[in-house]
Amino acid sequence: MESRIRELLIETSIESKKEIVSILIERAKKSEHNLEFLTVFQSYLIDDSKVVLSNPFLTVGPKKGLSCFVSDFLCSYIQVKDFGQQIQGLESLMQDLNNLHESKSPILKINTTQKLLESLKEFGARKYLIYNKSHVPIRFYFVPYGNKEMNASYFPHLHLVTLYRNHLDPQSSPEYIFMHEIGHIIQLYFTEDQTRVPDSFKTIAAKMFKPCSDEVLVEVFADCFSVAVMKDTLFEELNPFCSVFLQEHQVLLKDYFSSLLNDK
Repeated sequence: MESRIRELLIETSIESKKEIVSILIERAKKSEHNLEFLTVFQSYLIDDSKVVLSNPFLTVGPKKGLSCFVSDFLCSYIQVKDFGQQIQGLESLMQDLNNLHESKSPILKINTTQKLLESLKEFGARKYLIYNKSHVPIRFYFVPYGNKEMNASYFPHLHLVTLYRNHLDPQSSPEYIFMHEIGHIIQLYFTEDQTRVPDSFKTIAAKMFKPCSDEVLVEVFADCFSVAVMKDTLFEELNPFCSVFLQEHQVLLKDYFSSLLNDK
C-alpha cells in the first residue's frame, strides 16, 4: 500500500490525490490506523520537494504544488487518534480536491512572488508572516488548477498559502490576489480571530465606506492592505482598487497600515 500511495503522490493529477484520500478514509472507517503512511508523506515533502519546516517563505511550484498541499494536510490529519475526527478532516480535504478543475487561467509566477515578498519586507509586513503563533514557518504552494470557490486560500493551522489558477475572477491579477491573501494573514495576526478586524481599522473604514457586516469588513481589510502595500510600487497598476479608491484614501490607508505594522 505504501508503494501505491507513493506512486499516486508522484502523479500530478487531481484524481491521483483523490484516490489517496479515498484509501485513507476507507481505512479509518474500518478503524485501521493510517499513521503508518506518515513517513511516505513526510519523505515526499522533505526529500522530494525540500519542504523543510526551518525554512520560511518556501515556495513549491506547480509541478509539485498539489502533491505537497495534500501531503502537508495528510501529515496533520492521519495523526489524529480519534477516527471520527480523522475522517472529518480527510473528507474536508476531499471536498477541497473536488473543488479543483482543469483551467488555462494564469497562475502567479514564483519569481514574481519573490518580488512581492520583497515589497512586503520594505513595507514592514514580512516579519509578521515568517512564523505563526505556533512557530510554524509560512509556505506557498502553487496548485496548477482552478478552484470552484476561491483563487487562493490561507490555512492558519498549517500557516500555508495555496495559490490556484485565477479562474473565478479573470479581471483580478494574480499579484493582487496574492497580496489580498497576505492581508488576511496580517488581520489574523493582530486579532487572533478570522472573523474580525482591528478596532483601529474600523475607525479608518468608517471614513471611507458605508457600514457593513464583520464578514464583509474582513475582506475590506485585506483589500485595503493590498492597496497600501502595492501603492507607489511597480505592482500598483495590477491592483484594481488603486484605480478606484480616492488618492486621499489610498494615502490614508498607506499611513494606517505603515503605523500598524511598524509601531508594534
